[in-house]
Amino acid sequence: MTTINIRKNINIYLIASALITISYSLPHSILTVLLLSKGISLSQILVIQSAYSLAMILFEFPSGVVADMYSKKNVYILSKLLLIILYIVVICSDNFLILYFAWFLYGLASALDSGTIDADLYNQIKCSNEFELSNFIAVDGRISTVSLLVGSTIGGLCYLYFGTGIYFLSVIFCSLAIGITQLFYKESNIQKKEKNLRFDNFTKHVVKSLEELKNSKIMQIVIILDFLTQIFFQTHFQLWQAFLIEKEMSSNFFSLFYVVFQLIALVSYSIDLSNAKNLVNSNLYITLFGFVPLFFLSNSEYIYIPAYIMFIFLFYIIQFILKKYYTHLLSTNNISSLISFKGTLNRIGSMITLFLLSFFANFIPVTNLIVFSFVFVFFSLIIVYKLLIRIHKTQY
Repeated sequence: MTTINIRKNINIYLIASALITISYSLPHSILTVLLLSKGISLSQILVIQSAYSLAMILFEFPSGVVADMYSKKNVYILSKLLLIILYIVVICSDNFLILYFAWFLYGLASALDSGTIDADLYNQIKCSNEFELSNFIAVDGRISTVSLLVGSTIGGLCYLYFGTGIYFLSVIFCSLAIGITQLFYKESNIQKKEKNLRFDNFTKHVVKSLEELKNSKIMQIVIILDFLTQIFFQTHFQLWQAFLIEKEMSSNFFSLFYVVFQLIALVSYSIDLSNAKNLVNSNLYITLFGFVPLFFLSNSEYIYIPAYIMFIFLFYIIQFILKKYYTHLLSTNNISSLISFKGTLNRIGSMITLFLLSFFANFIPVTNLIVFSFVFVFFSLIIVYKLLIRIHKTQY
C-alpha cells in the first residue's frame, strides 16, 4: 500500500483552499452592483441569494453521507466543477431565472464541499502522531481569512476595469485548484469500506451516522453550542452596517470595518487556547463579560466600537474551539456525514434567525436588538457549557 505524505497533502489542500476562496470572493465587495448592472432588481437579488441557502439545506447532509461512502476527493472536485459552471453562467446570462438556477448550483457546490478532503485530512491527522489537529484547523482558518481579504480586494479593483469579466479570473483560480488537487492530493482509505451508492446503503449510512450522534450526549451539546453561535454571527453579519448607520457613522468607514472584522477572525485563529478553560470557569469574568454589549448603547464611538470588536473577537474564538472539539469527537467512518449534518442545522438556525431579525427590526431599534441577541446568546452558551461539563464528568 502506498504511504501517504500527510504534510504534502496538507500543503496541497491549503493551496487549493486559498485558490478556491479567492475565486468565489472576487465579486464579494461588488456583487450587488454587478447584478444590478445586469438589470436584476434588488428584490430579485434577494430571491436569487435565497436559492443558495435552499440548496445548502436540501443537500449538505446527503452530500456528507455520499462523501463517507464514496470518494471525498471526487466529491470535492465535483463541487468545484459546479462552481465553474456558476461563474460561466454569471458571465453569459442576464436572465433572472437562469441566475437563480446558477445560485442554486452555488449552494449545491458548497453543500458538496462540506466534509470532503478537509474531513479526509482530519482523519489522516487524527491517525498520525506527527501533527496536531488544532494547529491544522487554526492554519486553515487563517489562510481562508487572508484569501477572503485578498480576493475581495482584487475583485473590487478589477471590477472597475473588467466588469463581469472578473469571473474569468474565478474560473482560472478554480481550475488551478482542481488540477492541483487531482494531480497531487493523495486520498486515504481510512473510511472507504464500500463504494456502492445504492439507496439501501445510503439510508443505512444515514441511520448509522445518526446513531453515533444519538449515543453521544457530548456531541449533541456541542452541536447546540455551535447552533447558538450561528444566532450570534447571523445577527452580526446582518445588522452591523445598520448598527453603524444608527450610530450615524459615515458609510465611508464601512469597508474599513469589513477589513477589521476579517482581521479579528484571523487573529482569533492564532490565540493560545490553553487558558480559555480557566476563564470560562470563572463566574466573575463570565458575568462581567456577558454585559459588555450594554456598552453598545453608548453614543461614543470610543466606547461602543471597542466593546463590539471585543465581543466579535470572543465569538470567533468560541467558534474555533467548537470546531476543534467537534472534529475530535467524530469517528472516521461517519465524519463527513456528521460535519454536514451540523452544517445543515446551522443553516436552518441562520435562516430562522434572519426571519426573527427581520420581524423584530420593524419595531425595535437596531442597537437594542443587537444587545438583546448578543446577551441572550452569551448566557445561553454558558448555561449549555455548564451542562456539557457536567455530562463530561459523569462519562469520564
